[in-house]
Amino acid sequence: MILMIWTSVFSGALNAYKHFRIAALSPAFRAIVTIFYILTMKGQNGVHSIVEGYIIGELTRLTILYTIFKVTSGIRIKFNLSFFKRAYNFALASSYLILGMVFYALIPIINNTVL
Repeated sequence: MILMIWTSVFSGALNAYKHFRIAALSPAFRAIVTIFYILTMKGQNGVHSIVEGYIIGELTRLTILYTIFKVTSGIRIKFNLSFFKRAYNFALASSYLILGMVFYALIPIINNTVL
């Protein structure tokens, strides 16, 4: 899902910059890579090659769209890792409350098990 969201973002951005051809052809890139992977790896991975092929195809599509967007738009894209640090700190701080709520919810189950 995350790959699909990012490819949609870059595809929409390319459409906004009037690069319609690349945005329209990008699903074809994904399909070609996916089918090629499925056909070559179906003997080794079985049905899992479908999922793996789709992920690799979507990653290929994302790479192509990102590269073309970066070249044509002139906009710098930076990924800020401070969000992950803040999310980690929030999860750490709230984990004590969550753990306490879990134990509180387990009281009736423990009570019925013991009695």
